[in-house]
Amino acid sequence: MKLLVFAGLSEKKLLSKLLPILELKQVDRLFLIRKEPLVFTHPKLSCCCPPKGLSKFPGISDIIRFIIGIRLCLRQCPNVIMGYYFFMHGLFAIALSTLFQTNSVIMFLGTDLFWNISRSPWKHFWLKWITKATFIGVRGQNSKKWLESHGIEANKIFIPANFYEFPDIPEQSNSVSNKMYDLIMIADINPEKRVDLFLTIVYRLQKKIPSIRAVIVGDGVLKSKMIDLSKKIGIDQHVDFVGYQENCIDFIVKSKVFILTSRQEGLPISMIEAMGFGLACVLPDIGDISSVATNRKNAIIVPADTIDSFVSAVEALLTNSTLYKAISFNAKCICNQKKAEYSLSSISNVWGDIFEQCIY
Repeated sequence: MKLLVFAGLSEKKLLSKLLPILELKQVDRLFLIRKEPLVFTHPKLSCCCPPKGLSKFPGISDIIRFIIGIRLCLRQCPNVIMGYYFFMHGLFAIALSTLFQTNSVIMFLGTDLFWNISRSPWKHFWLKWITKATFIGVRGQNSKKWLESHGIEANKIFIPANFYEFPDIPEQSNSVSNKMYDLIMIADINPEKRVDLFLTIVYRLQKKIPSIRAVIVGDGVLKSKMIDLSKKIGIDQHVDFVGYQENCIDFIVKSKVFILTSRQEGLPISMIEAMGFGLACVLPDIGDISSVATNRKNAIIVPADTIDSFVSAVEALLTNSTLYKAISFNAKCICNQKKAEYSLSSISNVWGDIFEQCIY
C-alpha cells in the first residue's frame, strides 16, 4: 500500500511517529510532504518539498505543498492520506481524500484540540470536517473523550504511542547530590511554551533558594527575547540557555526537577523521557498529561495558569527530600509500565490494524 503524509515537526519527533509505520510489511511507499527534507533516509520513504526559497513563506509554501499532494494523488493513487496536526495538514488530508475518494487518517497533536479547535468560533465547522476522516489518532484518553463528547464516533478514534526506546539508566543518575541543575525545561522557545513563565518561576524561587540553577534546552523564535528577560529580572547567572540538543539525556541526568509550562500539549515525549530518568516533574493539567502522570504519585500536576502553584510545587520538591524521593521513584517506574507500549513492534501493530481496516 501507498501512503501520502503531510507533516511538519522536528526530524526527531517526526521519526518517532513514522518509523513504526515504515516497519510495516504492508507499506510499500510513504510519500512525505513537508517544508524541508529529512536527513534520515529509508528505501520506502520519498520526501517531497517546495522549492527551498519558497519554504520561508508560510502561505505560499502551504499552497505549493497542497499542489504537490494533488500531483502525487494523480500519479501514485495513495491508499491512505495522512496529516499530523489538524491545521493545515489534517485539513489537506481530508480535502484530498474527499476529492480522490480514498481514506484519510488525521493525527491530533499538541495544541490542536484543547486550544485551536475548542476555543475557535469555527469549532462546529471544524468538527464537521473531522467527521470526514476515516480514522483519528490522538495522544491519550482525555482527547478521545473530548472528541466523543462532541459527536465523533468512538470506533474512529485510536491512540498510537510515539516510538521511544527507554535507555538503561545507571543507578547513580538518580542521586540528587550529583545534579548540576535544580530545574530543566526542554522546549521550543516559542509563545506556546511560555518560557517567560519558567523564568518567572526561577525568579520567584531564587529569592528563597539563592543557589538555584536552571537550564533551558531548546531554540526558537523567542530565544533572544528570553535571554534578555533573564538579564532584565536578574537571573541570567542562574539560567543556562544551551540551545537545541540532539541528545537531551546529557542534561536530564544532571537535573533534579523537570518543569513544563506550556499553554497546551498533547503528551510530550520530553516528559516521558524525564520521568524515565527519575526526575520529579511539575506539570500543568492540560492535554493528555494525566494519561501518564498522577498527581502526588509520580509527578505534581498544577493548574496551568497559576504561577503560585508552580512555585510552591517546585519549592516543595527541592526542600522536602522525602517527597522528592517518593515522586522520583514512582516516576522511574514508567520505564517498566510503558516499555512495551512505546516499542516499535507494539506501535507498528496499532498502525497495521488501522491500515487493514482502511483497505478492507
